[in-house]
This record gives sequence, structure tokens and C-alpha cells, in this order.
Amino acid sequence: MSESDQRITPSTNAPAEHDQDGDRNDPQKTSNTGYSERLPLLLGYAGLLPMAAVLAGQWFLPQYTSQLLYLAMLYVSAIFAFLGGIQWGLSLQLSETHLDGSTQRLLVSVLPALVAVIALAIPHVFGCLLLGLGLWALLFFEWTNRQSLKHPAWYLPLRINLTVLLSGSLAASLWLA
Repeated sequence: MSESDQRITPSTNAPAEHDQDGDRNDPQKTSNTGYSERLPLLLGYAGLLPMAAVLAGQWFLPQYTSQLLYLAMLYVSAIFAFLGGIQWGLSLQLSETHLDGSTQRLLVSVLPALVAVIALAIPHVFGCLLLGLGLWALLFFEWTNRQSLKHPAWYLPLRINLTVLLSGSLAASLWLA
């Protein structure tokens, strides 16, 4: 068999053929959590590990609770700003088709970074409250505007779960301080 014949001949490692209904013959895509869904889920939930480390540190090293609380606030602020960046990116999809939706998302996209700076500059109790409320307010914005864009099926459920867990771990960190 020539080299060109080997490239054309299907092998067992070739991707499965697609049918009219989509990717039914591709076992990777027929499972509820294919590779394209597993990676964001893995990265999203792995993003909670620093908060788990902060909570463990506060539990086992109580002399550092205040510093660890501030570290938790810094981390939540970074995630909150990242979520704002997602809104900026999504607004680019709307910029040519829905000018009003794009402008609204652009305005919302810069708020998390600004709120995070304020939250880090005020007393910890109010800063944690501001960050927690900000996470929930941004989730509310995404939920109410979910029809304006096509999100992957995993996005909003992941976003809800991570908001619950992140704001809950921030509240637990504040409680331990």
C-alpha cells in the first residue's frame, strides 16, 4: 500500500462518521459530558481548590485567618474580574447584530473589576458582602440575558454551581476569620 493510500484509508483511530442527527456515532460526543464539556467543568471546579486551601489554612492556622481572608478576597476578585471579561467577549458577538445588547454587556463587563477594587479597599466584612452580591448580580444578569446569545449547554449550570460554591466558601472564610 502506498503512502497516499494509507492516508485515505480509514483507520480505527479515525473520528467516527457523522450522521444526519449530529454526532450520534461519535462515542466521545454522545456521552453527557464529552471532552468539550469536561474540560471547562474540570477547570471550573479546579478553580475552587485555592478557596479550599484558604479554608483549610484558616482552620489549621488560626493565627493567619485575617491574611487568609484577604487572600480569599483577592482570589474571588480575580474570578469576578474574569467573569466581567467573559461579558466583554460576549459583547463582541453582539456588536454587529444587537447594538443595544452589546453596549449593555460592555458596561456590565467593566463593573466586576471596579467592584473588586472597592471590595478590597473597604473593611473585610463589607468587601466580602460586596463580592458575594456582585457574583450573584452578574449571574442574574447572565440568566436574564441568556436568550441574546447561544451559550454552550454546560455554561449556565456550571456558572450557577460555581457561584454557589465560591460565594459560600467566601462566606465560610469570613466566618472563620
